[in-house]
Order: sequence, then C-alpha cells, then structure tokens
Amino acid sequence: MDEVALLRRKLERERAARKEAERILETKAAELFDANQNLKKLNQNLELEIAKRTASLQESELRYRVLVEQARDIIYNVDDEGYFMYVNSTGIERFGYTEENILGRRYVEFIPEEDVAKEFAYYTMVKERGIKTDYHEFRVKSKSGDLFWLGQNVNRVENEDGSYYFTVVARDITQRKMTEAALEVAKLTLQKSEVKYRSIIENMDLGLMEVDTEGKILRVYDKFNQMLGYENDELIGKSANETLLVAGYEKVLQEQDANRNKGETGVYEVKIKKKNGDEIWVLISGAPFYNEKGEIAGSIGVHYDITDRKNLEEELEVARSKAVKAQQAEKAFLANMSHEIRTPLNAIIGMSHLLMDTPLNDEQQDYLEALTSSADVLKSLISDILDISKIDAGSLDVQNKAFNIHRSIDQLITSFSLQDPTNNVVFESAVDPQIDYMLYSDPQLLNQVLLNLLSNAQKFTRKGSVNLSVELLDEAANNVTLRFSVNDTGIGISKDEVAIIFNEFKQANTDIRNKYGGTGLGLSISNQLVKLLGGTLKVDSKVGEGSSFYFVLTLGKSTHKIDGTTVIKRVEKLRIRDHKILIVEDNKMNLKYITSLLKKWDVDFTVCVNGKEACDLAEKEKFDLIFMDLQMPVMDGFEATQIIRSRTDQNQNVPIVALTASTFLSKKRLALKAGMSDFLSKPFTPDQLFEILSKFLSQTKHEVVAEGHLPFSKQLDSVYLKEAYGDDRAYARDMFETFLEIVDEELLLLREVLKEGDPNLIGQKLHKIKPTFTMVGLSQISDQIESMERKLKSKEAIDPMNWYSELKSQIESYKPILRSELKMLSEWQND
Repeated sequence: MDEVALLRRKLERERAARKEAERILETKAAELFDANQNLKKLNQNLELEIAKRTASLQESELRYRVLVEQARDIIYNVDDEGYFMYVNSTGIERFGYTEENILGRRYVEFIPEEDVAKEFAYYTMVKERGIKTDYHEFRVKSKSGDLFWLGQNVNRVENEDGSYYFTVVARDITQRKMTEAALEVAKLTLQKSEVKYRSIIENMDLGLMEVDTEGKILRVYDKFNQMLGYENDELIGKSANETLLVAGYEKVLQEQDANRNKGETGVYEVKIKKKNGDEIWVLISGAPFYNEKGEIAGSIGVHYDITDRKNLEEELEVARSKAVKAQQAEKAFLANMSHEIRTPLNAIIGMSHLLMDTPLNDEQQDYLEALTSSADVLKSLISDILDISKIDAGSLDVQNKAFNIHRSIDQLITSFSLQDPTNNVVFESAVDPQIDYMLYSDPQLLNQVLLNLLSNAQKFTRKGSVNLSVELLDEAANNVTLRFSVNDTGIGISKDEVAIIFNEFKQANTDIRNKYGGTGLGLSISNQLVKLLGGTLKVDSKVGEGSSFYFVLTLGKSTHKIDGTTVIKRVEKLRIRDHKILIVEDNKMNLKYITSLLKKWDVDFTVCVNGKEACDLAEKEKFDLIFMDLQMPVMDGFEATQIIRSRTDQNQNVPIVALTASTFLSKKRLALKAGMSDFLSKPFTPDQLFEILSKFLSQTKHEVVAEGHLPFSKQLDSVYLKEAYGDDRAYARDMFETFLEIVDEELLLLREVLKEGDPNLIGQKLHKIKPTFTMVGLSQISDQIESMERKLKSKEAIDPMNWYSELKSQIESYKPILRSELKMLSEWQND
C-alpha cells in the first residue's frame, strides 16, 4: 500500500512536473514565437536600412568619382609597389596616354631616366618609415616626351588585412618651377652685379654709409672710413648729422631726410667733418632702402669728395668776378672815351661841314679838305674800335628793315669813284636784275661790310679795277639767298697771310702796314659783322693777281617791287614851318654845330644846358621835338625825360630823341626805357639830323620809300600802329621789346602809388604811363587810364585796388599777343 501510494504520489508528482514543464514549454514557445516575430521585423528593418545605406554609399561614391574626374588636379592611386591602380581624367589628359596605357604600369616608367634613382629612393623611404602623408615634387614625362613638374600630396591608405596603397593629389607646378629657376638666375646675377658694382664703388673713392629712419648709422664702408679717418666702431649707432655734419647745413639734411622717408631719392652738396676736425665738401646721392615688408628701413648715401672742385669753383668765381668788373670797367672806359672823343670830334666834323658852305680860296679849301679827311680817318678809327668792343660784348644789335639793294650798291660805287680823280682804278658794280623787290636785313651793317671791303680793295689796288657784285643764288616765297663779292686787281695775298688777315690788328706783314697804313681792324670787323648777319666771309687770292672777298647771306624778301624811278622820291629844299625844337646840350661846340644847321634850315629852337633847365622850360612852353643829351651836369637826360613824361602839361607826349656820344646798345635800351622816342649818336652828319627831323615833324618833306605797312594784329590798334611805324620793323620791334621789359615794373610802381592813396601822385603816375600803352597798340588801356584820371579829378568814389586788379588782368591777357607781334617783328625774313 505504501509502495502503491508511494508510486501513485510519485506518478502524480511526475504528472504535475510534466504539466509544469509543458506549461513552461508553451510559455517559452510563445516567447520564442514573439522573439521570432520581432527578429523577423528587425531583419526586415535591417534589410531596408542596409538598402538605404547602400544606395547612399553608391550615390556618395558616384559624387566622389565625378568630383575626382572633374578635378583640375591630377588624382591617382598606386599600390605598395608603385603600380597605378587609378588615374583621373585630368591625369590621363596631362600624361597624354589612354587609361589602358597607364593602369597596371609602374610610376618609374613615367620618370626621366636620370631622376629614377632619386624618386625610387624617395618611395622606398616612405614605405619603410610608414609615413602616412607627405608632400613631394618631381619631374615626369608625357607620352610626347615633354618634361613637366608635379607637386604631390601623398596619403597612405591601409586595408583591414594589413595591406596598403597610396592615394595622391598632384598639381602641375611647371610654371612655378620655371619662375623659381628664373628668379634664382636673377638672384645670382644680382649678387654678381652687386659684388661687381660694390667693388667698382669701393675703387672709385665713393664712401657709402647706411642710416636708419632716425638718422642712426647702421653701416659704413671702408672708403667712407678712409675718407674721414674713422673706424667702424666709432660711427656705428651714432647720429650721422650730429657726428659728421658741419653747422649750417642742418636744414638741407632735414629736407633730404624727409624726402628719403617719402621714398624719394636726391643729390645734394654739404660740408662734413673729418675725425681730425678738417672740413670737406661732399656730393651725396641719397636713396631709401626697404625691409622684407616693403617698408622704408633707412637710406644709403654715396659720398664723393668734391673739396678740390669747390675750391676751384671759388677761385673761378673770384676770377669771373674780376673779369666781369674788368669788362664793366672796360665798357665804362670805352663809353666815356667815346663820349669824350666823339663829342669834340662831332664839333670838328660839324664845323667843317658849315665851313664848306662859306667862301674859301684854294689854299683854305686844301686845308679844310685835309682837316675833313683827318677827322674822317679819326672817326673811322674810333668807330672800328667801338664796333670791335660792341661785337665782343654781344651788344651790337641787328636792326632789320626794308632797303633797296640797287640804290645801296650804286651809292657805294659812286662814292668810291669820286674819291679817285686820276681814274687809275675803275669801280664797277653788278646787281642781279632779277632782284626787283625790296630786301629785309640790316642795311647799315651790310653797308659797313661792303664799305670796309671796298676800302680794303681800294687801298691795295693802284691800277685796274674793283668790282662789287650781288648774285642771286636761290629765291623762295619769303627770302632770297645772295652772294656778295668784292673783286680787285691789286697786290694779292699769299696763302700763309690769308690765314691771319681776319684777326684783329693783323695785316699781311709789316711792309704792308708801313706802305699802306691802317689798323688791321677793317677785315676783322667785316668778318664778325658777316657772322652777325648769318654768313661767313671768305677770300680767294693770288699774289700779284688780286683778291676776291665774298660771302653768302639769306635776306628777307619784300612784296614791294622796285621800278627804278618811283620808289625813291627826293626834294631839293627843306622847309619846316610852325615847329619849335628844344635842344638840351652842355657842350658848346656841339651846340654850335646843331644850332648852325637848324639856323641854316630856318628851324625855330631853344637851348638848355642841363636837364633841370629843360624840365623847368617844358612846364612853360610847348615843343614839337626835344633833343636830349644823356650826360649832363645838375640833371642828366634820363631823369629829365622821366620828369617830363610824368607831368600833365603840354609836353608829356612830345618826341624826345637821345643825343649822345655813346653807341652802346645798353645806352639805347636805357634811353627807350626812360621814355625817349629815338636815339641819335654823335658824331652825326647833317643828313642824319635831317632824317630825325623828317621822322618826327609831320610837315617836313623828306625822302620817302613806298614800303606799305606792317601787318599788325587786329586785336591791337592797327590804325595807330601803321601810322606810327609804317614799315619800320626795327623801330616797332624796339618799342614792343622795351614795353614788355618795363611794363611789369611800371605796374608794380603804380600799385605802390595806389596803395599810398595820394591823388596827385596817382594822377602823375597815370599820366606818365598812359602813352606807353598806345605805342604798342593798346589804345583801350590808355583810354581806361585816362578815364581813371578824370574820375580822380572829379573826386568820384572809386576802389583803386580793384581797378588796378582788373587793369593788370587785362594787360596780362594782351601779353601773349604782344609777344607774338614781337616775334613777327623779329622774324623779318618770314614777312
């Protein structure tokens, strides 16, 4: 029972256990089912995620491949042995191969043979050291054989199995390498050049010094130290100006330092001190230098010792000053001697002319002719010496005007023919008949040259002929080229003597001087005058056969024709009526001469012996013409003229002619600047005095040359200018030139007077300068000044400085026109 009960209980326990196990199994089965269901869902989700990620990876890989293929850089992969696994299209295009011809080939096959060992060693080093990334530059060759440079970034890529390969991004750097090579060559060249030129500078006694922007010495070179006696350590770090500069030159260095700091170079001269205290002059060429950032770091100065040159300059300046003073003294001496000699000579010649008009017996006639001849010789000698002085000083002015060449030559030949009563020498002339028009040149200078040449021919020709010819060589619209020749049948000149005959005070030989006389100045003067006129005097001669002196000139050509009869009109009797002349002269003999001529011509005149008397008389009486000597006691002619011109009386605009023994151009300019109208040099002939009377006294009948009028600008008062100057270019030129010389000074003086505000002084100044403007065709300016005078007299309210500003501005606007007119008057050959 017990066993059966035990078995039954055991069976029930087993049955209960089995049921529990079944229950657990069912539970686990349910859990497993649920787990399987969840796993199934997870698998489905994982498959979807994998599909998405695979698609994304494929898309990314595609984009990467597109980028790689379109990249401008060369991109390629090589395995651990250097065989190409991949090359993008840029690389394929640059190498010149197809993809099939590159993939699977080793990199060394694309490297120049001479570079293989080096590049193989580089890749071996990268592999052995396990370098992950590196940059390397090397040469490769394309399929065509061209070499080019690559700069590549190498990256090591390791696989899971431990294998690896290299991916490379490379760029063509050929142009950069070429530039670097060129720069290297330039650098080497520059270094060589620097060494070369530094050596040259060091051997040229040029001292170099470098300073910073504060003027502290950075570096000095050996030659600089040798120049000043210093050692390097004595100068480095010190202020260059404080240590070396001589007092008084600080401002120069300040300006130069400022220029260096602005990047400018400069050359200047200063004095600097040597170590021993001596001072030397140096020429410094300074230039800035720059640091690696392009900023000015300081300046370098090249110093050249010019002490000897400076000392020489000082000596030359002293010598020049002495020479100038000597020249001025010589000029003053000649001017004074001219005045002192020519003044009594003028009286001698003048009185001789007057004596000729008196009844004389034969013996008196002979004596008078001898006296006249000697006076003429003395006058000629003085004129020659003065001409040489004026030519040497450059003060002889060429006065171009129209003249009749036929008449000039005819008068010369007639004059010489009358001088030889024996008729042993025949004087002849020939002027090209094609020259049927007036010419422009300086007839006085040309006449002097021909007169000297004819006199020379006459002196050395005792029998035979002297011929003066004018040959037309070339003719243009505005000028002609003429050859002037003087041929004689005289004693001739040897070849050796020809070389010296144009020198001053030189004659062929002593026998010539003893036998024929003369100073030896005539040909020298002629030679220099021909040069002034634009030609060269030459001579052909044979001893015993005669000589030929000739020169070629280009002269201006006038449009006025010569008919041989009507151009020159003469009058036989001079009549001057209703004119009164004032003569201001302190020399009794000259007074006697000029007054005798005026009495002979029935001219009314008054005499004053100094400028003050003339000024006093001019306030009381009206004159039609004043002859004014320049050198007089009490008051000279310059001051007297200025006073007369400044007054408001009836003689303010009267013609005033300078009457002086000086023939220097400077005197003439001073006379014109003082307000004089013309210039008459002593000794003068009756004809010369007559010409002045004819020029300024309108009722005088005189010689007339039908030459028309100058073509003055329509912007000026051309009616007045034509009436005033006619065709006399030289006179008009002098007036325009003088006006432009003095107008600025006159305006400054006017401004000062206006500032002072004294109505009387203002009125006097305005009245004095008023005619000046009319004389150059600025009549409207003269009218404005006259209007201002009236306003002053009526005490009308005016702003003088505002009026002055407008006047000056208007005058300035006319200056270019006046300069153009002056140029036209000077360039006579273009008329």
